[in-house]
Amino acid sequence: PMQAVAVEADEANSWSDVSVPVSTVLLLTILLAVDDLNPVKILCSYAQYYQGVTSVLLTEGRIGCLAALLLAALVVHQKERMLYYCVRTFFRCTFNNMFF
Repeated sequence: PMQAVAVEADEANSWSDVSVPVSTVLLLTILLAVDDLNPVKILCSYAQYYQGVTSVLLTEGRIGCLAALLLAALVVHQKERMLYYCVRTFFRCTFNNMFF
C-alpha cells in the first residue's frame, strides 16, 4: 500500500512539472488554428490599416522570414549546445537500434 501511494505521488508531481509546457503548447495551437486569434494575422491587419501613414508593407510572409532569420541567428549563437544535443540524440537512436 505504501508503494502505491508513493507511485501516485510521483505521477502527480510529474504531471504538475509538465503542465505548464503542455498548456503552453495547447494555447499556441489554439491561437494558430483560429484566424481571428492568430497574432501574426492580427498584426498584419493592423499594419494594413496604418500602411498609408508608415508606407511599410507588412505581410505574413515577411514576418515568417524575420522569424526564420532570428531562429537561424539563435541556432548559430547556441551552436555548441545544438551540436551536443544532436550528437547525443544520434548516438542514443543508433545504439537503441543496434542493441534492442
